[in-house]
Amino acid sequence: MTTPIQKIVSVYRKQKCSSLRDFARDLSDGLNKEDQVTYETIRNWERGEYKPNFGLLMTLVMKTRDWRMDFAFDILAAMRPEIYEPMTQIGRDALKLAALEKEK
Repeated sequence: MTTPIQKIVSVYRKQKCSSLRDFARDLSDGLNKEDQVTYETIRNWERGEYKPNFGLLMTLVMKTRDWRMDFAFDILAAMRPEIYEPMTQIGRDALKLAALEKEK
């Protein structure tokens, strides 16, 4: 079963037509060294092995004003739907899919 986080990461990466390495580089662009992510991190998020770090997501929200801010809000909505709402249709679709799978 695919989680909303897996779906969000996968759709954003496919939408950018990026390899794991390129997506990690683009996501990390302009961030401090400690906030940068590797291609292994992206792979682990897509596989559902790990979730994105809350601190990284908040850094993206606070420091970026592009697709990365939308990405962060969509992931935050998947992690904490009682607090955050998805920023894009990608996030809304991922949460709807998860709700439908729970009903099965």
